[in-house]
Amino acid sequence: MKSNKDTSSCKERCKIKRYGYKLIVPLLILIVLSLASWLYLHGSYNKPKNPAGEDFSQAISLLNNNKLDDARIAFEKILSYDNRSYDSIANMYIASILVTKGDVKSASEKFLKVGNDDLALPVVRYTAILHAAWILVDTVPYDDISKILQKLIDPSNPMHQAANEILGISAMKCGKIEKARSIFEEIVKDPNSPPGISTRSQIMLANIIASNKETKKQ
Repeated sequence: MKSNKDTSSCKERCKIKRYGYKLIVPLLILIVLSLASWLYLHGSYNKPKNPAGEDFSQAISLLNNNKLDDARIAFEKILSYDNRSYDSIANMYIASILVTKGDVKSASEKFLKVGNDDLALPVVRYTAILHAAWILVDTVPYDDISKILQKLIDPSNPMHQAANEILGISAMKCGKIEKARSIFEEIVKDPNSPPGISTRSQIMLANIIASNKETKKQ
Protein backbone atom coordinates (compact mmCIF):
# COMPACT_ATOMS: atom_id res chain seq x y z
CA MET A 1 0.00 0.00 0.00
CA LYS A 2 1.26 3.46 -0.90
CA SER A 3 1.92 5.63 2.14
CA ASN A 4 0.22 8.97 2.67
CA LYS A 5 3.59 10.64 2.13
CA ASP A 6 4.08 8.93 -1.21
CA THR A 7 0.55 9.76 -2.28
CA SER A 8 0.95 13.41 -1.31
CA SER A 9 4.25 13.59 -3.19
CA CYS A 10 2.67 12.27 -6.35
CA LYS A 11 -0.34 14.57 -6.03
CA GLU A 12 1.90 17.59 -5.54
CA ARG A 13 4.02 16.69 -8.55
CA CYS A 14 0.98 16.24 -10.77
CA LYS A 15 -0.50 19.50 -9.50
CA ILE A 16 2.09 21.33 -11.62
CA LYS A 17 0.05 20.64 -14.73
CA ARG A 18 -3.35 21.04 -13.09
CA TYR A 19 -3.76 24.57 -14.45
CA GLY A 20 -4.13 23.05 -17.90
CA TYR A 21 -7.28 21.29 -16.82
CA LYS A 22 -8.64 24.51 -15.33
CA LEU A 23 -8.44 26.04 -18.79
CA ILE A 24 -10.30 23.15 -20.37
CA VAL A 25 -13.60 23.86 -18.59
CA PRO A 26 -14.30 27.30 -20.07
CA LEU A 27 -13.04 26.08 -23.43
CA LEU A 28 -15.48 23.16 -23.43
CA ILE A 29 -18.30 25.45 -22.41
CA LEU A 30 -17.44 27.83 -25.25
CA ILE A 31 -17.45 24.95 -27.72
CA VAL A 32 -20.81 23.55 -26.64
CA LEU A 33 -22.46 26.95 -26.50
CA SER A 34 -21.21 27.70 -30.00
CA LEU A 35 -22.69 24.37 -31.03
CA ALA A 36 -25.95 25.22 -29.30
CA SER A 37 -26.15 28.56 -31.06
CA TRP A 38 -25.48 26.88 -34.41
CA LEU A 39 -28.24 24.37 -33.75
CA TYR A 40 -30.59 27.19 -32.85
CA LEU A 41 -29.82 29.16 -36.01
CA HIS A 42 -29.90 26.05 -38.19
CA GLY A 43 -33.20 24.92 -36.75
CA SER A 44 -34.79 28.36 -36.89
CA TYR A 45 -33.75 29.36 -40.40
CA ASN A 46 -36.75 30.18 -42.61
CA LYS A 47 -39.17 29.22 -39.81
CA PRO A 48 -41.85 31.53 -38.43
CA LYS A 49 -40.74 33.54 -35.44
CA ASN A 50 -42.01 32.49 -32.03
CA PRO A 51 -41.74 34.05 -28.55
CA ALA A 52 -39.07 31.58 -27.40
CA GLY A 53 -36.93 32.30 -30.45
CA GLU A 54 -37.20 36.05 -30.05
CA ASP A 55 -36.39 35.85 -26.34
CA PHE A 56 -33.45 33.58 -27.10
CA SER A 57 -31.99 36.19 -29.42
CA GLN A 58 -32.40 38.85 -26.72
CA ALA A 59 -30.81 36.59 -24.11
CA ILE A 60 -27.78 36.01 -26.34
CA SER A 61 -27.45 39.76 -26.85
CA LEU A 62 -27.51 40.36 -23.08
CA LEU A 63 -24.89 37.66 -22.56
CA ASN A 64 -22.64 39.11 -25.25
CA ASN A 65 -22.83 42.46 -23.45
CA ASN A 66 -21.78 40.74 -20.20
CA LYS A 67 -25.13 41.43 -18.53
CA LEU A 68 -25.08 38.04 -16.86
CA ASP A 69 -27.94 38.49 -14.40
CA ASP A 70 -30.26 39.86 -17.08
CA ALA A 71 -29.21 37.12 -19.48
CA ARG A 72 -29.94 34.45 -16.90
CA ILE A 73 -33.42 35.87 -16.31
CA ALA A 74 -34.00 35.90 -20.06
CA PHE A 75 -32.92 32.27 -20.44
CA GLU A 76 -35.11 31.25 -17.50
CA LYS A 77 -38.03 32.96 -19.21
CA ILE A 78 -37.38 30.77 -22.24
CA LEU A 79 -37.66 27.71 -20.01
CA SER A 80 -41.11 28.89 -18.89
CA TYR A 81 -42.39 28.38 -22.45
CA ASP A 82 -41.66 24.66 -22.13
CA ASN A 83 -40.37 24.64 -25.70
CA ARG A 84 -38.34 21.46 -26.10
CA SER A 85 -36.37 22.98 -28.97
CA TYR A 86 -34.85 25.57 -26.63
CA ASP A 87 -34.86 24.01 -23.15
CA SER A 88 -31.53 22.17 -23.29
CA ILE A 89 -29.77 25.12 -24.95
CA ALA A 90 -31.18 27.59 -22.41
CA ASN A 91 -30.12 25.36 -19.52
CA MET A 92 -26.59 25.10 -20.93
CA TYR A 93 -26.33 28.88 -21.08
CA ILE A 94 -27.71 29.26 -17.56
CA ALA A 95 -25.20 26.69 -16.31
CA SER A 96 -22.34 28.54 -18.01
CA ILE A 97 -23.44 31.79 -16.32
CA LEU A 98 -23.53 30.02 -12.95
CA VAL A 99 -19.99 28.71 -13.55
CA THR A 100 -18.83 32.24 -14.28
CA LYS A 101 -20.38 33.40 -11.02
CA GLY A 102 -18.75 30.57 -9.06
CA ASP A 103 -21.96 28.69 -8.24
CA VAL A 104 -20.57 25.27 -9.08
CA LYS A 105 -23.31 23.29 -7.31
CA SER A 106 -26.18 24.92 -9.18
CA ALA A 107 -24.24 24.83 -12.45
CA SER A 108 -23.57 21.11 -12.13
CA GLU A 109 -27.25 20.48 -11.45
CA LYS A 110 -28.17 22.35 -14.62
CA PHE A 111 -25.59 20.47 -16.67
CA LEU A 112 -26.80 17.14 -15.32
CA LYS A 113 -30.40 18.08 -16.07
CA VAL A 114 -29.40 18.49 -19.71
CA GLY A 115 -27.32 15.32 -19.54
CA ASN A 116 -30.36 13.34 -18.41
CA ASP A 117 -32.71 14.87 -20.98
CA ASP A 118 -33.36 12.12 -23.52
CA LEU A 119 -34.90 14.64 -25.92
CA ALA A 120 -31.68 16.65 -26.17
CA LEU A 121 -29.19 15.80 -28.91
CA PRO A 122 -26.67 13.14 -27.80
CA VAL A 123 -23.66 15.44 -28.35
CA VAL A 124 -25.28 18.09 -26.14
CA ARG A 125 -26.17 15.53 -23.44
CA TYR A 126 -22.69 14.03 -23.40
CA THR A 127 -20.97 17.41 -23.31
CA ALA A 128 -23.23 18.56 -20.47
CA ILE A 129 -22.26 15.49 -18.43
CA LEU A 130 -18.57 16.16 -19.07
CA HIS A 131 -19.01 19.76 -17.94
CA ALA A 132 -20.70 18.67 -14.73
CA ALA A 133 -17.88 16.25 -13.94
CA TRP A 134 -15.13 18.76 -14.79
CA ILE A 135 -16.45 21.50 -12.52
CA LEU A 136 -16.97 19.01 -9.67
CA VAL A 137 -13.69 17.11 -9.96
CA ASP A 138 -11.91 19.28 -7.38
CA THR A 139 -14.54 18.82 -4.67
CA VAL A 140 -16.42 15.56 -5.23
CA PRO A 141 -15.23 12.02 -4.32
CA TYR A 142 -14.07 9.64 -7.04
CA ASP A 143 -17.09 7.35 -6.69
CA ASP A 144 -19.46 10.26 -7.28
CA ILE A 145 -17.55 11.41 -10.35
CA SER A 146 -17.62 7.83 -11.63
CA LYS A 147 -21.42 7.72 -11.25
CA ILE A 148 -21.82 11.00 -13.12
CA LEU A 149 -19.74 9.67 -16.02
CA GLN A 150 -21.30 6.21 -16.05
CA LYS A 151 -23.17 6.85 -19.32
CA LEU A 152 -20.01 7.89 -21.12
CA ILE A 153 -17.36 5.36 -20.08
CA ASP A 154 -18.54 2.62 -22.44
CA PRO A 155 -15.94 2.25 -25.24
CA SER A 156 -18.72 2.59 -27.81
CA ASN A 157 -19.36 6.16 -26.68
CA PRO A 158 -17.41 8.70 -28.78
CA MET A 159 -16.56 10.68 -25.64
CA HIS A 160 -15.47 7.79 -23.44
CA GLN A 161 -11.81 8.79 -23.33
CA ALA A 162 -12.78 12.34 -22.36
CA ALA A 163 -14.72 10.76 -19.51
CA ASN A 164 -11.75 8.55 -18.63
CA GLU A 165 -9.49 11.58 -18.48
CA ILE A 166 -11.74 13.14 -15.85
CA LEU A 167 -11.83 9.85 -13.94
CA GLY A 168 -8.04 9.80 -13.95
CA ILE A 169 -7.86 13.33 -12.57
CA SER A 170 -10.46 12.46 -9.94
CA ALA A 171 -8.52 9.36 -8.92
CA MET A 172 -5.38 11.46 -8.58
CA LYS A 173 -7.16 14.10 -6.52
CA CYS A 174 -8.53 11.42 -4.19
CA GLY A 175 -5.17 9.70 -3.70
CA LYS A 176 -5.99 6.66 -5.85
CA ILE A 177 -2.64 6.88 -7.63
CA GLU A 178 -2.51 3.37 -9.08
CA LYS A 179 -6.08 3.72 -10.33
CA ALA A 180 -5.15 7.00 -12.00
CA ARG A 181 -2.08 5.38 -13.55
CA SER A 182 -4.19 2.55 -14.97
CA ILE A 183 -6.69 4.99 -16.48
CA PHE A 184 -4.05 7.20 -18.08
CA GLU A 185 -2.23 4.15 -19.46
CA GLU A 186 -5.46 3.01 -21.10
CA ILE A 187 -5.93 6.41 -22.72
CA VAL A 188 -2.35 6.56 -24.00
CA LYS A 189 -2.50 3.04 -25.45
CA ASP A 190 -5.73 3.75 -27.32
CA PRO A 191 -4.80 4.85 -30.88
CA ASN A 192 -8.21 6.47 -31.21
CA SER A 193 -7.78 8.77 -28.21
CA PRO A 194 -8.09 12.46 -29.20
CA PRO A 195 -4.58 13.99 -29.44
CA GLY A 196 -5.13 16.57 -26.70
CA ILE A 197 -6.44 13.99 -24.24
CA SER A 198 -3.64 11.58 -25.09
CA THR A 199 -0.97 14.27 -24.64
CA ARG A 200 -2.31 15.38 -21.26
CA SER A 201 -2.55 11.75 -20.14
CA GLN A 202 1.08 11.18 -21.13
CA ILE A 203 2.08 14.17 -19.00
CA MET A 204 0.16 12.84 -16.00
CA LEU A 205 1.63 9.36 -16.48
CA ALA A 206 5.14 10.79 -16.66
CA ASN A 207 4.57 12.68 -13.43
CA ILE A 208 3.27 9.57 -11.67
CA ILE A 209 6.22 7.47 -12.84
CA ALA A 210 8.75 10.17 -11.90
CA SER A 211 7.18 10.53 -8.47
CA ASN A 212 7.38 6.78 -7.89
CA LYS A 213 11.07 6.77 -8.85
CA GLU A 214 11.81 9.62 -6.44
CA THR A 215 9.98 7.79 -3.68
CA LYS A 216 12.05 4.62 -4.20
CA LYS A 217 15.28 6.64 -3.92
CA GLN A 218 14.29 7.97 -0.50
